[in-house]
Amino acid sequence: MGDFFSKLAEFVAARMDVQDQLDGLPDYRAIMGHRYALRGRTEPLSIFQGEGLALYLFVKAFQPRVVLDLFTGTGFAAAHMAAGHQFTKVYSVDNYSEGGVGDAGWDAACELVQTCDLRNAKLIRGTHPDLMRALDADGVTLGDIDLLFLDGGGKDVSRVFDHPGTVVITHDEPTWLGTADFRLMGGSHLTFHVPPEMLPMCFTILSPYFMIGVSDEVAWRPGLPVGSVR
Repeated sequence: MGDFFSKLAEFVAARMDVQDQLDGLPDYRAIMGHRYALRGRTEPLSIFQGEGLALYLFVKAFQPRVVLDLFTGTGFAAAHMAAGHQFTKVYSVDNYSEGGVGDAGWDAACELVQTCDLRNAKLIRGTHPDLMRALDADGVTLGDIDLLFLDGGGKDVSRVFDHPGTVVITHDEPTWLGTADFRLMGGSHLTFHVPPEMLPMCFTILSPYFMIGVSDEVAWRPGLPVGSVR
């Protein structure tokens, strides 16, 4: 864990600027840390540092076989998930149209993965058909996909890859029917859509760091036993 986060910090210092942009996030708390954009730009934005930690911890505990990341953006989410478990294969796709970042965004995401030596992360430049071709080339089927991370819209596209048994984590997409949902509180955009039997594991690994909301009235706060409410 320490090695990945130290390499990530070096990359951020060399290539990124803080772009918290907290307007519209009245619930933001310092536990979420910063988020970043490529130096000299304001978008695409990375996930918050705290959100990256949550993805890292979740993958470390869950150990999914295959993760799909729609869409790459800065590459922070893909990097944290790939760092969570060395035998998890992370496929991440983006056409780099957001913010007109183009080649600079693609090059930076590739550099991040290389800097952190994440050989289990595969970045694809394109759209979901390009991702499907990459999966086919590696012999990956829909049944192998254990985790789908959806960031930046494209919910209809994501349904191409969703299947029974897939765990879904959404960013900026708070509703996903048919699953037990909870979210990180404190300004995070992450919502976890997991089977009910996975909730105890989720609370156990995340509650030491974050306040977790199952509804507006029920929350698990850092340091409290799982199931404590305030």
